[in-house]
Amino acid sequence: MHKKMTVNEFVKKVIGTKWVDRACTFDEMDCWGLVILYYRHVLGIELKKITGYQSKNTTIQNEAIPESIRNWKPCEKSNNAVFLAYVGDLPSHVGVVIDNHMLHAKGNEIQGGQVQYNKLEAIEKAYTKVEYYQYADIS
Repeated sequence: MHKKMTVNEFVKKVIGTKWVDRACTFDEMDCWGLVILYYRHVLGIELKKITGYQSKNTTIQNEAIPESIRNWKPCEKSNNAVFLAYVGDLPSHVGVVIDNHMLHAKGNEIQGGQVQYNKLEAIEKAYTKVEYYQYADIS
């Protein structure tokens, strides 16, 4: 069990952290790594591993979403919910809902990126659609 942090402690610690594909540490993280760390350190929940995710043998669209969706159920926008944002019909980004904001690690291999804290409506406008889920661990 990891030492729990408050939401504010976690947000302050990760804002500006470097985006790195498939990373999941406080030094560098991608969007799913941020969700894993938030659930581990703020909520005290260890999320189920997604087979092949860290070794880059899976993609968020093809393997990660179908595998992880078994452990999540749709919900309304609320604190600690995870958002799933789409570009067209493809799920492409995740993050955590905190007080009408989104905490997320946004970046790509070419431009890099970092952890950001943006208003919920900015994310909803930037993507084709946004869905919300809460962890259920039902598998």
